[in-house]
Amino acid sequence: MAEKPGKVKVFISWSGSLSKVIAHSLKLFLPRVIQSLDPWVSADDISAGTLWHGAIIKSLQEARFGIIVLTNENVGKPWLHYETGYMTHYIQDDRNGLVSPLLIEVPTSSLEGPMTSLQATRFTRADMLKLVNDINALLDEPLSQENLDYSFENAWTTFETEVRSEIAIHDEVAGEPALFDQEKVLTQILDTVVGLARKSGSSDFERDIVRLVRRSRDLRLGDSVAIGRDFVVKDGNKRFGLVEIKHSIESPELIQEDPHDEGDQTGGDQARE
Repeated sequence: MAEKPGKVKVFISWSGSLSKVIAHSLKLFLPRVIQSLDPWVSADDISAGTLWHGAIIKSLQEARFGIIVLTNENVGKPWLHYETGYMTHYIQDDRNGLVSPLLIEVPTSSLEGPMTSLQATRFTRADMLKLVNDINALLDEPLSQENLDYSFENAWTTFETEVRSEIAIHDEVAGEPALFDQEKVLTQILDTVVGLARKSGSSDFERDIVRLVRRSRDLRLGDSVAIGRDFVVKDGNKRFGLVEIKHSIESPELIQEDPHDEGDQTGGDQARE
């Protein structure tokens, strides 16, 4: 997305589901307070087909301010440290701009890496007002204090309500039983069937199953996968010429997974989620 004439770019960094929705709310909040600000969020502002890494670097190079939305689920993510390092170089060092972690129910003692040297902003009315005042003071054409205070008061209640609601929804979902992981389930199926194949000494069939599971990215839990082969499994007096791999989850004890585990952002912007 091209830089908007007369606007000052704010790079908003995020990682994880809660951080993402708060980043979007922050993107709407900032220009309601300071109209010359142009917040940039990768989830909203990278067009389809665009090389995500190049778009991020370009926006970092254009930004005058940077805000890192930190939550308990992303505070240790390497990707955020990576972007923070770039922000301190391009924004703080080269442009004498401002970079601040926005702490969403995260204590300052949890900050790591390059974030420890930055002045953090807590999600409180007082800290958010200080943040917009600090941003305003660095603008070439700042708002008057009267106009800034007026804009902040009009925008803050809506922003706070949105964020508090997003936190409550996230906490409720996080408290529910963990969702089943399709990849883990397919791996369990693969291990079981390959074990049978090995016992029967059929390496060709084993390779076929491996290929099938690796290629079947669109499988869903509960689906059945059938492979027609002249492969025979002895089960008492029964012999099978068709092996059917079937899985339907009914017991939560089959898989135990941390609902906050989201992976690192090493494969593009989609890896943030």
